[in-house]
Amino acid sequence: MTESDYCQEAPDSKLPSRNVRAHLNCENLQVLMIEDNPDDAGLIREMLSDAACGRFDLMSVDRLSTGLAHLAKGGIELVLLDLSLPDSQGLGTLRRVRAQAPQVPIIVLTGHDDDTLITGALSEGAQDFLVKGKVDENFEGLLARSLYNAVERHRMLAQLEHKTQELEASERRFRKIIESNADGIIIIDGNGLLRFLNPAAESFFDRKSEELLGEPFGFPMVAGEPTEVDIVRVDGKTAIAEMRVVEIDWEGETAHLASLHDITQIYEARKRVELLADLVENASYVMIFIANFDGQIVESNALARSTFGYDKDEMLRQRVDQLFRLEAGEGWERIDSAIQGTSHWRGELVAMCKDGRKLPVDMAASRSKNEKNNSADIICFVRDVTKEKEIDRMKSEFISVVSHELRTPLTSIKNAVNIILGGTAGEITQNQEKFLSLAGRNIDRLAGIINNLLDLSKLEAGKVEMRFQEMDLNEPLDTVISSLRPQAEEKAVAISREIPVGLPKIHGDKDKIEQIFTNLINNAIKFTPEGGSITVAANSVRSGEFPNSEPRSEENEFDRNFIEISVEDTGIGIPENELDLVFDKFHQIGGSLTRKTGGTGLGLPITKELIEAHKGQVWVESKVGKGSRFMFTLPQYSPQRALKDYLDKEIEKANEKGAPLSLLILEVEEFGYLLDEVSRLVRNTVRGTSDSIQIQRASGQVVVILADTPKEGAFALSKRIQEVVSKHAFKVDQESIRISLAMGVATYPEDGVTKEELIKKAQTLLNCTSESPSVPL
Repeated sequence: MTESDYCQEAPDSKLPSRNVRAHLNCENLQVLMIEDNPDDAGLIREMLSDAACGRFDLMSVDRLSTGLAHLAKGGIELVLLDLSLPDSQGLGTLRRVRAQAPQVPIIVLTGHDDDTLITGALSEGAQDFLVKGKVDENFEGLLARSLYNAVERHRMLAQLEHKTQELEASERRFRKIIESNADGIIIIDGNGLLRFLNPAAESFFDRKSEELLGEPFGFPMVAGEPTEVDIVRVDGKTAIAEMRVVEIDWEGETAHLASLHDITQIYEARKRVELLADLVENASYVMIFIANFDGQIVESNALARSTFGYDKDEMLRQRVDQLFRLEAGEGWERIDSAIQGTSHWRGELVAMCKDGRKLPVDMAASRSKNEKNNSADIICFVRDVTKEKEIDRMKSEFISVVSHELRTPLTSIKNAVNIILGGTAGEITQNQEKFLSLAGRNIDRLAGIINNLLDLSKLEAGKVEMRFQEMDLNEPLDTVISSLRPQAEEKAVAISREIPVGLPKIHGDKDKIEQIFTNLINNAIKFTPEGGSITVAANSVRSGEFPNSEPRSEENEFDRNFIEISVEDTGIGIPENELDLVFDKFHQIGGSLTRKTGGTGLGLPITKELIEAHKGQVWVESKVGKGSRFMFTLPQYSPQRALKDYLDKEIEKANEKGAPLSLLILEVEEFGYLLDEVSRLVRNTVRGTSDSIQIQRASGQVVVILADTPKEGAFALSKRIQEVVSKHAFKVDQESIRISLAMGVATYPEDGVTKEELIKKAQTLLNCTSESPSVPL
C-alpha cells in the first residue's frame, strides 16, 4: 500500500472518517502493545498488518515494567493495554501507564465485557476500549478505526486543554490589566446596575466594590464619543471623569463597559488656562504679542489691537518690525539673535499705529518653547510709557528749575552771608554773627540737598560722565579720611583701615569713588556713638563669591576679578525690617533718630547708583545696637577691562553721531617683547587725535580704536601699518630683524553693535591670519 493509497478515502465504512485521517500524517503510527497472551498479541499484530486504512509500527511486550521502560524512551504514539498482566492487575495498571506517559492515548484491551471496568477505565483517562472475546469480521476495521480515533480524540483533548489554558492565561492577563489600569473600569448591566469595578474605580469613587455592586450607576450609557461626568465622592468633593462606553456581552447578557479617566486636575488646569487666557485677552495695562522668529505676528490681545488700531485679522498680517521703529543699529534680526542667545531682550521702542500715531513703548521679549511640535515663539510684553515719559519730562523740567531758579540765588545768598560774616559790609554784633552762622549752615544743607537731587537724577538718566582709570584704592580713601577726620574726632570715633599690601589696583572714577567713601564713612560717623570705631577693609574676590553675583560662562577671566570693600561701624545698627529699604530714595533709617542726625535720605541711593555705574554691587549687614557693615565691590583694573570700557563709550558716541567706528587688533608674532616699539610705530602712522592705541601685553597685541573710520579706511590704515612695521629694523641681541604682524579689523555697526561682537569679529579675522595662539580680549 502506498502513501497515496493510505490517504485516499475508502468506501469501506469500517475506515476512519476523512476528517479524522486528514488530521493524521501519512507516516507509520508507533504503537506499543502491552499484552501477556501471545495468541491475542499475534492476532492483533496480524490484523494491523493487514489493515487497509493505514500503516502501523507495532511493538509488543508482555510485562508492564517492560512497557513503562519503552514509554520512558519516548516516540510512542498510542498504547494498547491489557489490564491483566503478570506484574499488574486492574485499573492500577492504567494509572501507572498514565503516570509514565500522560500525553500518549491509551486503548484498553479487556477480555470481559464489564461495564463497571470499562466505565472506570474511561474515567481514568483511557481513550477507548476493545473486548478481545468479540473478534469477528468487523473487528479488524474496528481495531484500526479505534486506534486512529483514539489518537485523534487524544489530540483534540490536548488541544482543548491547551486552548483552555491559553484562555485562562488570557483571562488572568486581562484581569491583571484591568485591575492595574490607572483608569477606572466598570461594567453596568442592562438594568443600569454596577456589576464590576476595578481598584482604580474603587479609588475614584472612594468606596469599595461590595458597597457599589448592585447599585445603580445613574449616568446614561451611550457608546461612542467620550462624555464628561461629575461624580460626588464620599468626602463631598466632586471628581471629573472622561467616560468612554462600549457595548459588551456579560454572562450572556448585553452590558456596557465604561472606562473612567480622571481629568479633575486637567479640568482645573483648563479652567485656569481659560481664566489666564481671559486675563491676557482683557489685560488693560500691557499689550501682548506672540510672534514667530521671523517676526510675523501670530497672536495678540485686545489692548494691543485697540492701541494699534487693527482688528484681529489685520493684526495677523503684521510683523513686529512694521509695528515698532527700532533704535539705531537695532533690527529685528538683532532682537531675534539676542533672544536665541539669552532667551530674552528688553528695550525702548517707538510704536507705529495704523493711523500714524507714534507711541513710546517698553518691550520685554522672551522665548517660549512648544514641546509638542518642537517649535519656538517669541512672547512680547509691551507697555505704553507715554505717561512715564511725560513724568520724566516734568521731572527734568523741575530739576532744571531747581538748578537755575534755586542754585543761583542760593549761591548769591551764601556769598552775601559770607560777606557780612567777614565784616566787609561793616561790623556785626556777636548775636548777629550767631544767627548768620546758623543761616550759613542751613544754606550749605539746602545746597547739599539740591546737589544730591541733581546728582541722583543724572545718575538715573545715565548722564553722568565716568572717567575710569587705574588707581590704588588708598588714594581716594586717604582723601576722604583726611577730610572727615575732624568730624570723627569731635565724637572720639576712631577710623582705621585694613587694606592688605599688594592689593590689586581698581578700575574706576576717582572722584566718584571718593563720593562713595564720603557717603558711607560720613553715615558711619553720624550713627556711631562717642568712643566708637569705624573700620574700612578690602580684599580681592571673584564674581560668584559675593551676594547676588553669579559668574557667567561668557565672562573672560579678568571680568570676574573684583575688590570687595567694607565700611564697618559700632553704631546704633539698622532694624532688620529696614535692611531692604536703606537704598531707597528719601528713606531715613530709624525714623526720628535719623532726623536728629540730619540727612535727606539720598546719600545711600546715590552711593548705590555710583557703585552700579562701576559694574559693582552693594549690600548691608546690621544688628540693632551692634553696628552696621556696608559692603560693595569695584572692578579690578586690567588692560582688557580698560579697553572694553573705552570701546563702550566710543560705540555710544558713534551711535549718537550715526558715524562708523573701526577696531584694529595687531598681534606681534614671536616677538611680544617688542610691543612698545611696535606701538610707537603704530601711533606715528595713525596720527589721529581722536584715535586710541592700547597695548595688551597678556595677549601680545596692540589695539587701535579708529573713530569716524569706515571699514575701507581701517583696511587701508592696516596696510600702511604693515608696510611701516615690515620695513623697520628691530634690534634683537644686537642684530637687526624684521617682524610681521597678524591683523584683524571689525567695524561698527557693520560687523557688530556691541563691544563683544566687534572684538569677537576682529579676533576671528586675526586668528585666520596667524597660527600663533592669542588670548581673547
